[in-house]
Amino acid sequence: MGPTEGISGLSSTPVIFVASAVELVLNVINISFTILLFIRLGTTKMLHKNLRRMLQSLDVALGIFNMARFWNHSMYFLLLFSAKSNQLLLSNQCWIARMVYDTTINVLSLTMASMAIDRIVATVAMKYYESKESNYFAISLVLVQWLVSVLVASGLVAYDVVSTGRWNSEEIVLSCSLILEHPVVLNFVFLHLVIGVVGFTMLLLFLYYYNTKEYRKVGAGGLSVRYQLAENITTLRFLIPIVVCFGVLYAFAFGIVTFIAGQVQKQSEVTTELITKLWIPEKMYNFLGSIFTFLFCVLCVCLHAPLRTSLKEDILRVLRRSSKEYDRQEGSAGNVRTINGTQLTFANEGDIYFNSLKSNWNM
Repeated sequence: MGPTEGISGLSSTPVIFVASAVELVLNVINISFTILLFIRLGTTKMLHKNLRRMLQSLDVALGIFNMARFWNHSMYFLLLFSAKSNQLLLSNQCWIARMVYDTTINVLSLTMASMAIDRIVATVAMKYYESKESNYFAISLVLVQWLVSVLVASGLVAYDVVSTGRWNSEEIVLSCSLILEHPVVLNFVFLHLVIGVVGFTMLLLFLYYYNTKEYRKVGAGGLSVRYQLAENITTLRFLIPIVVCFGVLYAFAFGIVTFIAGQVQKQSEVTTELITKLWIPEKMYNFLGSIFTFLFCVLCVCLHAPLRTSLKEDILRVLRRSSKEYDRQEGSAGNVRTINGTQLTFANEGDIYFNSLKSNWNM
């Protein structure tokens, strides 16, 4: 059976087929990256507990989003190549996928805003912020973000399921996206989110400038203040590019949402023909989430010095375990080495420690 014969009313071109396959592979890569990043975020130095938990929460949300995209693409290929697909499963799974999408996007937006506010508090009330570090508060903050996101997403899905009556539709429902059901509202929300991201980016740039200036002022005095400033600078150095990428992709998403909203408003109701017509723009909209996941993982590792060091140590550890020759040399030499392979002679361990600390601060 050819790729177009299993779909009723949808013209599947080679471009769509290849694009779906590429995103599916990207989803697998992203899921692997998010798992590794989640583990590393839990042990990386120079991350306040609030920020650590929020980054882990963001990482989990992106991982779940990519799992949902992987499932969605699997259903797409099943629909393409199977003449006897379970029609009810294919129709109902889109509502479940939508709830996952909407929840993760809500978490993503709330977390971005919370991280910006967290950096403001860390800068303005530095001593208080550092002294009140609490894992319970950080976890509670993340749980509230998820609870609000799930309630909003599930409430809207429940409303649309009842109002559209498409839960047990005899036709295959290719999409039940929030964009199709509430285009005007979503367009309004996206416009203000883009404006908000621009504002937060400008604010974070100012905080980076301010913390850098204060760090140079403090000099060698006030070790605790100096450490907090270094943490702020290190965090902002990778947080700003992440927010910028988020904003750029949101701007693209806003353009797609505006186009879809215009098409939906021309119709009196959302029909199967309209869903089919807008299926490709909607896939482009969702593809932006997969792109952001990849960029998020790469930026976290490349721009946060302690996280980058941890990843290098992981790679070196794996390489050493696979190298029998290295193990034999270590056994015969009888020398003690650090985790990154530096030999200790018990005369230079102080230099090694402080060089490592300087590398972590990346000043």
